[in-house]
Amino acid sequence: MLKALISLSQYNAKDNSWFKRKISFSQFFFSNMTISLTDIPENVLADIFRKCDFLSIFVLRKVCHQFRNFIDDVKPCTDIKSIEVNVGIKKIILRINSYNVRGSAYVKYEDHPKGCVVSYHKQGMKLPPPAPELPPVPTHSRLKLKECIHEGVEVMTAFSKDFEAVIGAQRSKIEFFRVHLVCLRRPECPTRNSPMTRSNVFSKADRKTFGSVIPYTMFSNFDTPESFTLRVLNELERTLQSHKQLLRVENFFMEVIQCKQLLQILPHIDSQYLKSIEISSPKIYPTEELKMDKLVTLDQWRQARKLELRSFYVSTPIINFLHFNSAEVNIDSVCCEDLKTMQQAFISSEKFKRFKIAYNNFEGRENLVKTFGEAETNGKWYFWIFPIPGSENVLFLNVILCHPHTICFTRCPESTPPQKGCVNCHYT
Repeated sequence: MLKALISLSQYNAKDNSWFKRKISFSQFFFSNMTISLTDIPENVLADIFRKCDFLSIFVLRKVCHQFRNFIDDVKPCTDIKSIEVNVGIKKIILRINSYNVRGSAYVKYEDHPKGCVVSYHKQGMKLPPPAPELPPVPTHSRLKLKECIHEGVEVMTAFSKDFEAVIGAQRSKIEFFRVHLVCLRRPECPTRNSPMTRSNVFSKADRKTFGSVIPYTMFSNFDTPESFTLRVLNELERTLQSHKQLLRVENFFMEVIQCKQLLQILPHIDSQYLKSIEISSPKIYPTEELKMDKLVTLDQWRQARKLELRSFYVSTPIINFLHFNSAEVNIDSVCCEDLKTMQQAFISSEKFKRFKIAYNNFEGRENLVKTFGEAETNGKWYFWIFPIPGSENVLFLNVILCHPHTICFTRCPESTPPQKGCVNCHYT
């Protein structure tokens, strides 16, 4: 075991002084063959773990109780850039990105007749040699490091323990935290896929275990995607609640079907670090309205400065969005009074950049010129420029009355205005 640790640390070594320390340590080990894991000095263990990447530490944590307790206490890995949870059908993928490693590491938890299959993977990015006329296209290389079966352990239990260890190991803020509900996304057209045969539904391990007959219980006990998603979100909520402190995240993204799913996770994010909130639906054309009565009262909502709320239409008052510096939302109905309120708020905010609204109904659209004055128009869109006192910037308002119905406020220099009548009217 020590030999494996030495090789791991040697693989991650960067300087000659560390190489000399490794040699002296290995010489000490082989000259004292009776040494055990408990005899390793803590400063040596800390130095070894510091040279390991996150996935190596993640695996070593499960070697013995001494390693697990030491890693949980010392927390040697503090370079996590993002945490991503992908919820599939009877499968969960926990993906970790690091600042120091180009690529990502992920752990896959899959259902198995005997319990749960846990596999560890590394996904690196490599740039091939550039072609004479074409730019290089990045390719991804996937490497499975280890796979093991945990008998009598459910997917949910294995995942929650590891997720708790991941958030417990991070002492600094995390740049991104994402939750994807892949199992609720629209499946591909069955006519374009291979038929659902026994060979592609069940793994080789299943066929080896059960032979030519698949037990009825394997079909009858399957969770539906909705019920499995509910179990995963409940487990995430329970784990975050048991954590001693709120999760320090800058950018939060989550796929939801209803707002109550978002309320299971977002309140456990530290509002002091949160910068942006992105909400989407796994469905392509969702018809549900996102009920935001409780969401807009959260400190996380009030402290965030960027919002992207796609796929859903909302009917909450427009005043609940005016604190964002940049936002993109779909609102069921707008009126001239709403736009006037937004104009006054955005002129007075020095940090405001852009606000884009997709709408279904525009009440009182015939009063636009009366409300904002003469505009540049072709009948299908209206374009205004409002001066901002004491600033070199101006506020642009672009209203598109034809499909797709869009309203966009943009604050930027007058010399670089957004395109008139363009749906993607933004300044970059």
